[in-house]
Amino acid sequence: MTDSAFTKLLQKTAEALTKYRGLLIKAQDEYIRRYGELPGDHDNDAWIDCLEGGSGDGDESITAEMVDKWAVNSGQLSYIARMPQK
Repeated sequence: MTDSAFTKLLQKTAEALTKYRGLLIKAQDEYIRRYGELPGDHDNDAWIDCLEGGSGDGDESITAEMVDKWAVNSGQLSYIARMPQK
């Protein structure tokens, strides 16, 4: 790989990290809105593994329902169960 190609790879990697961090912060903000604290504050390991790289790649099939189950398994009240039914 040439220095130029390596530089492009490094810049793309940094760009992806910037985009990831912005998206993660938005997702964490919504999690805090729903459950009152960050996932790591109550050891929501499934969230950490899936979205924060705790076990490598993320699970691209993640849903709000999955996150709610993980939160409940980590000791939080279900946000979905508290929502008014349509």
